[in-house]
Amino acid sequence: MRDIFKWGIEFTQKNKNLDWFEIKRESFMPLLAINLHHLLNGKVFIILSDDDRAWFCDYFIYKINCSQTRPIFPFFKLNALYPKFTNTTPKEQIALICDMLNIVFDDNIVCFYIGKTGTGSYALTKNFENNFLWIIDDTIENSFYLSSKGENLDNQLIELTKIFDSAINAVLFEEVAL
Repeated sequence: MRDIFKWGIEFTQKNKNLDWFEIKRESFMPLLAINLHHLLNGKVFIILSDDDRAWFCDYFIYKINCSQTRPIFPFFKLNALYPKFTNTTPKEQIALICDMLNIVFDDNIVCFYIGKTGTGSYALTKNFENNFLWIIDDTIENSFYLSSKGENLDNQLIELTKIFDSAINAVLFEEVAL
């Protein structure tokens, strides 16, 4: 059984369209390993984004849970749980939403955020201990940095979803150890 880091090297080499990921793999794989561990230990993932990446939340949930050969995983879009939430929701309301999420999910949450800092969604993630942050155009500790310039960002998000999905399979089918 390989470790997740060796698997990441092999996966990148097999997929030629991941040239851009080669240099970012070292920062992504440790975050992926931590969050796969959270997922397999029953944590619930609340997915949030900035307004420009709202489409991605739906795409990610669909892709991760469309397999007929494995369980459905607990990924929920925040707006599906609380439709009134927007990226301009006041701080007081964000605190109440966090309380609601902690009550419903018994403090068993990972906030998965995709986007730029400075949004209500990003502010909400700061209220939770466990985060999986894909931050655009800003460097934040314990997050994966993406640039909105250069390579096509939307394609990178789609490719990162494929990596995440393939890593879930590799762990479930005991090809990889965390």
